[in-house]
Amino acid sequence: MAGRYSVEDSLRFWPSFPFDAGREYEVRFDPSKLSRVSLSARATAATVSIPGSGRSPSTAVSAVYPTSDVMPENLLRMYVQFSAPMGQQGGRDHISFFDDSGREVPDVVVPLDTDLWNAERTRYTVILDPGRVKREILPNRDMGRALHDGGGITIVVKRDWPDAHGLALTSEHRRRFVIGPPEEHALNTMQWRVASPVAGTRDPVTVTFPKPLDFGLLQRSLSVQRGASNIAGSGRVGAAEIWWQFVPDSEWQRGPYMLKVEPILEDVAGNRIGRAFEVLSRGDAVPAERSMPVFVPFIVK
Repeated sequence: MAGRYSVEDSLRFWPSFPFDAGREYEVRFDPSKLSRVSLSARATAATVSIPGSGRSPSTAVSAVYPTSDVMPENLLRMYVQFSAPMGQQGGRDHISFFDDSGREVPDVVVPLDTDLWNAERTRYTVILDPGRVKREILPNRDMGRALHDGGGITIVVKRDWPDAHGLALTSEHRRRFVIGPPEEHALNTMQWRVASPVAGTRDPVTVTFPKPLDFGLLQRSLSVQRGASNIAGSGRVGAAEIWWQFVPDSEWQRGPYMLKVEPILEDVAGNRIGRAFEVLSRGDAVPAERSMPVFVPFIVK
């Protein structure tokens, strides 16, 4: 575990993150690593844990994104949303994928143990292995894509994933998707439709996209400006991640506004504005990575 140590009259360890209640940890001390101790000294190991809270399970999976029933075979990222904060464990041992014959599909996700949680620990990011998604990469040549157009895939979130209290989920969660063709085109804001609100109201401005975009990135990639000033308000992502709405804190004024789009925005297959995730042939020119926001104008009348 990540953390810091101190060695004085005793050895102490402070973890970078709190221990999970109800989870066991192996503690190992090897005195031979200390220069002042004989090399023949034996290592000592013990198992420690923090008692569980005595509560009943109450945390459940509230959503899995994308929310569309169809996903492209080159899907790059998914999200599992929970009803309450979770513990420190990642999803490597708690998420599986099965095809329609009931066979578990191996090596779908990147085997990372890094922190893929949001700040509240209520949303976990599932990253599908880009090496299998992107063509001409060795894992793709050896194994092909994990998802195949025309098939079906079921993501299973296991019940034993501990929440912030060390308790299991209330139940296992299953969600089946139909696999569609790959999405290989860059985002083009010229194809977006903006439904402008009416001046003097706090009606939402609605932006509709021609294809689903990444749920997590949508929540932090779009904002509204008037002149050089950001407009205070709240945004929300719509069903199937094909639209976004913004409601201002104050009434709209007549005149021009701008939808500000951060360059990190992607669709579910990793395509960005003006740049596809992968080059389709070796002779294709690769556009430069965009570093500045894109602005989409609209008028409030």
